[in-house]
Amino acid sequence: MKKIGVFILLAAGLTSCYDEYVKDYDYDGVYFPYQENVRTFVVGEGLKIDVGAVLAGVLENNKDRVVRYQIKNDLVTPDALARMKSGQNYIKNSVVGVNELLPMPADYYSLSNSEEVHMAEPLLSMRILLNFFLIRRH
Repeated sequence: MKKIGVFILLAAGLTSCYDEYVKDYDYDGVYFPYQENVRTFVVGEGLKIDVGAVLAGVLENNKDRVVRYQIKNDLVTPDALARMKSGQNYIKNSVVGVNELLPMPADYYSLSNSEEVHMAEPLLSMRILLNFFLIRRH
C-alpha cells in the first residue's frame, strides 16, 4: 500500500510541473546563440556565412517579427580576444597565434539586410547572410 501511495504522490508531483513546459513565458526575446565565432573561409566555396538568431520564450511563433541589429565595431576589443583565448577549445585553438583583434572593414562584406531581418511565422529562428568579397591587394 505504501508503494502505491508513493507512486501516486510522485505522479502528481511530476504532472504539476508539466504546465511550465507547455505555456509561453511572460516575455520573449531574440538572441544570437554564438556571441563569439571563428570562421575559416575556403576560396571556391562561396565565401558566405549564415549568422542565425533564435526566438526564445515561446513554444510557437504566431506572428511575423522584425529583428533589428547593428554592426558594432567597438565590441572588438582586447578583452574580447582574451575571452576567446580562454573560451571553448574550437575557438581557443583558432586564435592561438592572434595578438590583435581587428574589425573587418565594411568594404570586405555585404549583408542581406544592413539593419533588420524578418522572422516569419512559424519560424523560431532567422538568418543573416554575409557575402564576403575576394579582394586582392598588391
